[in-house]
Amino acid sequence: MKSPFFSVIIPTFNRTAKLPICLNSVLSQTFTNFEIIIIDNGSTDNTENMILAEYEDYRIRYFWQEGSGSPANPRNQGIHKARGAWVAFLDSDDVWYPEKLDNVYNQIQDQSETDVICHNERMFDQTNQYTHNITHVRKADDMYKSMLLDGNCLSPSATTIRKSFLTEKELFFNESPDFAIVEDYDLWLRLAKNGAVITFIDKTLGDYVVDGGNMIGDWQRYITNLEKLYEHHAFVVQDFEPEKDKIYNQLIAKIHFQRLKKALKERKCSEALKEFFKTLRKSPTFLPGIILSKVFFVFGSTRS
Repeated sequence: MKSPFFSVIIPTFNRTAKLPICLNSVLSQTFTNFEIIIIDNGSTDNTENMILAEYEDYRIRYFWQEGSGSPANPRNQGIHKARGAWVAFLDSDDVWYPEKLDNVYNQIQDQSETDVICHNERMFDQTNQYTHNITHVRKADDMYKSMLLDGNCLSPSATTIRKSFLTEKELFFNESPDFAIVEDYDLWLRLAKNGAVITFIDKTLGDYVVDGGNMIGDWQRYITNLEKLYEHHAFVVQDFEPEKDKIYNQLIAKIHFQRLKKALKERKCSEALKEFFKTLRKSPTFLPGIILSKVFFVFGSTRS
């Protein structure tokens, strides 16, 4: 049996209702040389029996393990078990469009130097209602600094990585509780810092579903983890001497601004005012820049 070109890594936990939709989207791919590695992170909802009863495809490999509390460990286990040259991640409540792997394969053939590939997605809320399109495409001379200062531009279910780049440089998802919800963002940053060539497919090739256990669904925990990530990359990684304090303050200002927006949305005016001044103290130029960009955006929209 020849080795698969792609290893599709699907971590799951108690999702017997959603996992078949996810799996069927992979089995419907027009590119067929892949394996599916399901890492069951301690499910108690009969996931294994469901898979054995409904699927006989030899490409599906199922592994059960004790729950680890975050997707980092099951994703890492999937990388270690992968037999493919490329690993593609897919959360068990997300889906791919049939031509996803074909598009990624063609990108690899066209740009042989690439190490990481990401495409666009559609976002759905917890009630499965479409909200908006997510464009991941970004151009930057310094992708590491861009992703840290301008925000994450990759997404697990939209990202495929050359396995040898991960294993040779020992780059895996951070399993620390401090990074439990930002473990993917941290890995993308470390990939960029280690010189990974990141390319993008400007097509929508999958659907991302917001769930209570992911980043957006668990907002407060995400913000706490994000602060730890900023601290780690500003002070431990230390690529930004001698301006690391300034950069760290800019990053923390972004967190206060997120809290400011949330407080305004919830009509918590006193809390919003506190976050406003915290933002200004951390980075006096941050809020004016944000406000100006919003004004220009609105002005441009009214003229178009």
